[in-house]
Amino acid sequence: MEEEKITESNYFSLVNKTVLIFIAIITAFLITGIGLEVKAGIRSLSFLIIMFGISVIGFSIALSIYYKDQNSKTVGWVLSITSEIIYFITLLSSEVKTTFIFAFPLAVLLILYRNRKLIAFQSITMLLIILIYVLKQSRIELSSDLMVMLGGSLLFIPCVIYASKFLRMLTNQVIATVYEVEEHLYKN
Repeated sequence: MEEEKITESNYFSLVNKTVLIFIAIITAFLITGIGLEVKAGIRSLSFLIIMFGISVIGFSIALSIYYKDQNSKTVGWVLSITSEIIYFITLLSSEVKTTFIFAFPLAVLLILYRNRKLIAFQSITMLLIILIYVLKQSRIELSSDLMVMLGGSLLFIPCVIYASKFLRMLTNQVIATVYEVEEHLYKN
């Protein structure tokens, strides 16, 4: 299978396609997990239906935007907002402390959009949700698990922001180099 060549004109189309696929997979795992919790009697069927509904609505909106304009930068925003809603509800209603991990692959995927505002929105929202969770749990018990969760999240956010910044800088340098090479070739 031949790799598709990435150009400035098809970059967002490829990013949107990639992010849509991975978020669909991540969401499928989450919904399957909730389904298993329903089967075990931990969660209600109505919770599963609500989470599935939010997922389908958000994903359908993102998919329809993608089909209208594959290079749309709005797809990332729709997926981010939908994921944050699902994350908020799932994390705050979960008894499992590792549920917070769900947000990290989403944040990494959104780096591909090279959009500071989107990355900041995702990171800050994720941090606020985790802070709410930690505050809620700390009323019950203050544990090293909660501190590791909070510390890891606090360190992850600047890593995502700086990785995005360096990715943008590298991309700009590569584009500038390509233009210089093209100019040099056309002059000769």
